[in-house]
Amino acid sequence: MTGKEMVTRSAGSLALDPAQTGWTEVQRAALVQLGLDDAPDADLAVFLHFAQRTGLDPFARQLYMIARWDSQARRNKYTIQAAIDGLRIVAERHGQYGGQVGPQWCGPDGVWSDVWLKKGPPVAARVGVIRKDWSQVMYATAHFGEYSVTKSGGALTSMWQGKGALMIAKCAEALALRKAFPQDLAGVYTEEEMAQADAVQAEAERQSAPEPPRREQPEAIDWDAALAEAAGDVAALQKLYNMARGVEPNNAALAERIAAAGKAAAQAAEASAEPVDADVVEDAPEPRATEKQLTAIAAALGEHGVKDREDRLAVVSFLVGAPIGTTKNLARSEAAHVLDTVARFAEAGQMADAVRDACAAWTPGVTA
Repeated sequence: MTGKEMVTRSAGSLALDPAQTGWTEVQRAALVQLGLDDAPDADLAVFLHFAQRTGLDPFARQLYMIARWDSQARRNKYTIQAAIDGLRIVAERHGQYGGQVGPQWCGPDGVWSDVWLKKGPPVAARVGVIRKDWSQVMYATAHFGEYSVTKSGGALTSMWQGKGALMIAKCAEALALRKAFPQDLAGVYTEEEMAQADAVQAEAERQSAPEPPRREQPEAIDWDAALAEAAGDVAALQKLYNMARGVEPNNAALAERIAAAGKAAAQAAEASAEPVDADVVEDAPEPRATEKQLTAIAAALGEHGVKDREDRLAVVSFLVGAPIGTTKNLARSEAAHVLDTVARFAEAGQMADAVRDACAAWTPGVTA
């Protein structure tokens, strides 16, 4: 059965017709839910062509279109990726597919093993694909160093550290399937294959980007003198509080000290019957994230393989746009933003890309 026939057999209002030349209104609405509301029509046309050619269903998450920010072009550029299950579906539909051999892994000694039990990742993995009309098995080998993803410090990301054998085996399988069925799978790559290239690009863009304005260093500020100068002035104490939150976000004691001074100043102003907005300083400290929010963040990221503390902080920093030393210092609104963004990325099938970009671009600073 061909991919074209499978598309025709799909049911429902989202089903792709092999003869259609554009997305229907219902399909476009579904694409918006997948996070493609800003995608140009030309990119969406290419996406439709890939879906029709491969017979993979983008609404069943067999095929993805991923947005990537291009810092030089200053706009999103889109790439099309497939899940490894999508490649398997295409192979199984082909009349000459006869199954697979492997995966197998090897270390520096080059000896292939059906199970990888050694400490540390393998050097390579290979998978063979059998075609009924070929006399030999088509093997493809993927080297760990060519596909594994590292953080900015050089350490492997949590996914490649904890599931390195599985990840490199997926890369080898995708290679083998493309070699065996080039007419159906040419140009169709999996997320695991593209991970390192995307991480390298993200790191290169981060290093070539203009240095962001640095926050004023804490040692340059004499907080005692600043407090003495602002004493009794509600507006000045509010500005000082905001400055402290920006310069020393993890110094809760300093923030509380300034807030207390502001509250005292407001109360003194009220006692003297002067019209001062006492609530400005009293309400200045934004409530911290609740334990329920922090637990929900850890659980949500854990569902996407982000279980390492350093990786979790990197992702949270990436999502709030500022270095986070500990999630306990998140404001309640920031925690809500993280949970909402993770949910939207997960719904659009883009969470793995966000995790990869975060681990490549952010290195948490202060530890809890």
